[in-house]
This record gives sequence, C-alpha cells and structure tokens, in this order.
Amino acid sequence: MDTALEKEFAKYKAEEQKAWLERNLMEVSVNADFKEILSGLSEQELFDKIFSHVFQIDPEQEDEELISDFAQQLTNEQFLLWVFSAMPDEMKEDFDLLLKEDYVSMEQLTSRSYQTWGALGYLYATKVDGKFVIFMPKEVKAALKNRDSQLFEDICEQSRKIETYMAGLVEVYGICSMEQVEKIYRKYENDEIGEGIFELYAKVLTLYNDNYHMENGMLIHEAILMGGDEEIEEMEAMQEGKPYYVPTKEEIVRAADYSAEPALTQELNTLLGYISENIVVDDPELAMDIVDDISLALSMEFHPESIFHEFSRRNIVLKDAKTVNNIMKLAMDAYNNTRLWENRGHTPKEMHSLMPNRFNRSHMPATSQKVGRNEPCPCGSGKKYKKCCG
Repeated sequence: MDTALEKEFAKYKAEEQKAWLERNLMEVSVNADFKEILSGLSEQELFDKIFSHVFQIDPEQEDEELISDFAQQLTNEQFLLWVFSAMPDEMKEDFDLLLKEDYVSMEQLTSRSYQTWGALGYLYATKVDGKFVIFMPKEVKAALKNRDSQLFEDICEQSRKIETYMAGLVEVYGICSMEQVEKIYRKYENDEIGEGIFELYAKVLTLYNDNYHMENGMLIHEAILMGGDEEIEEMEAMQEGKPYYVPTKEEIVRAADYSAEPALTQELNTLLGYISENIVVDDPELAMDIVDDISLALSMEFHPESIFHEFSRRNIVLKDAKTVNNIMKLAMDAYNNTRLWENRGHTPKEMHSLMPNRFNRSHMPATSQKVGRNEPCPCGSGKKYKKCCG
C-alpha cells in the first residue's frame, strides 16, 4: 500500500473510531450495572440497539420496564450463546480478550468486533485515567464465562452448518424465503431444531454477514440490496410463480465457499476449449479470464454486445464471420444452461421445460442465430458487421 493510500486508510479508520466512540461513550464505571449503562442511553440510542436484535420487545413500555426487559433478554444465557456462536473466526480472539480483561483499548479490537457487538448493546466506551477504553457489561461477561462449554460448541457447530446453507442458497437464488432455506436444510441434515429456532439462528447469523440480509422472512443477496427497493421488487416480480431449483448439498457447500473458483458448466468448458484452440492459443490464463467474465455477463442477461466486449476490451480481433458466429452459438448454449436468480436457480432451458406456456422464449435465444454481414456488429462498435469483426 502506497503512502497516500495508507494516510487515507488511517484517516478513515480514525473517523470510524471517533464516530463509534460518540455513539457508545458512557459516563459510567467499567463495573457499572447493565441497567445503569442502558439508562445512560438516549431514547433513540436505546431503540437503535433494541431494533438491532432479533427478539421482540414492546417499545410502548415505561422506560424503566423497557430497560429492565432489554437487559434481561441481553443477558439470557441461551440467547448469548446463539449470538456469540455465530461470530466468524476472526472475532474469536477479540471475544476471548474481552472476557479476560476489565477493559481494552479500541486498537486491541478489530473494527468488525466493536461495530457489531456495540450495535447489539454488548460493548460500550468510557474513560479510565483520561483514556478511552471499551468494556463489556459485567453481567454479560459473567454469563459468558460461566457458559456450558459443550453446549456452546454444539451451538457453534449448528450455526456454522446453517450459515453454510444460507450463504450457499442466497448465491443460488438471489432472493429466497427462509421457509425454503429451512426446507432444504432439513432435507439434507438430521438436526433436531425446534419450530422457530431455525429462524432465530438465521436472524442472528445475518448480524455478522455482509453478503446477505433478512427482511420480512426473505433472504436477500447484498448485490440486490445495493440496488434498493426497486431492484428487490423487480427481482421478486421476475421470480413470482416460478418453482425453486433444489441444489445438491455439494452445490450448496461450493456456492457458500467464497474462496472457491466458480465451477464451469459443460457448455462454458466447451466455449473455453474453443477460445483456447482458435482465439488465444497458448495463453490458457487469458482464455480462462475471458470465459469467467462471459460467465458473469451471462448470469445477468444475454446481450451479444456484452459477450464480444470481453474480446474487444482486451484488443482481441475475431478473425472472420465463422469465428464470430461460433462464439455466438457457444455463448447462447452456455446462457441457456446458466442458473439464474430470476428463475430461482433454474436455467432458461429448465424453465422452458417446466413452464412452456408461461416462459418467455425471448429469454432463451435460439442457438442457430447467425450474424448477417450487413447487420450491426455484436461487439457493440456501431459499425456494420462486415466492416468490423466480419
């Protein structure tokens, strides 16, 4: 990282820490009772922490009853085990440190730890000897220190399994109901999870994950969330009435592994072979890069321009009409066998078989289509094909 970037990052981190301190700074001792700590919050700050949680609390209660109810639920041993069992590995060192020490400095914790646990009401800031420190309320700390170790490990294992299904299935569907996630989980796993407990696990897991969010019983991929309500509604409209594809357990586990290379379909492998043998000979890495980018484009929507853009942006000229038409045909074959969010994980080919009367054939390009020499070039240049790639 160069000096300018290091300075920018340091500035951003300092501003983030300052904002967190302003939200969580309390004029209390690190040994203060939990109710005393919560009483020091403004009404808005208290409600923000309450609504960050998954349990239901009546906000119409009197202040004293509301604080007492919230403190009781925050320190409930079973709930604490659920919350902290879902933490990712990179937060475990911070967890152990917070239980061991009366307080720590902000620099000793990762940003993710103080942001997540602070939002939930488990971490606060105060001053000790004129310095800012972070502490965990003693009631929370005591409950966690005295936890049933075996029960905690069992809950951790269950959380990891459920998280795998949530992460994998949201990659397959884009948007799906928690009912569908639970249905598939129970199809492959023999865990005896009581009614309503699965959803509680799921809600807790979303607190730690940036790749998906749960809203009104629906699991939504971060890429769709970034588009706002309009994109969510558009995707739900495209999915409406379509059956869910049921992936194998192996497909789910692979989709949940963000570090794994995406598996190429048979059709994409055929496209890769053609590109390797006819267009970028002796450069397998470049051929793979092109196919990876075409695969991403196909997962969104089929547009010839987006396919040929992957060649033109790399200054690769397709030598003749035969090559262009072969690429078009192979890309169409790949698209028709690509699992799409709008089809709830089904490919266009599968959807046409499942719902032939409803399925829009325009979403399934004919594999025999060729580019005429006087037609616009599919690379998107605006020129006629015969004066461009033809």
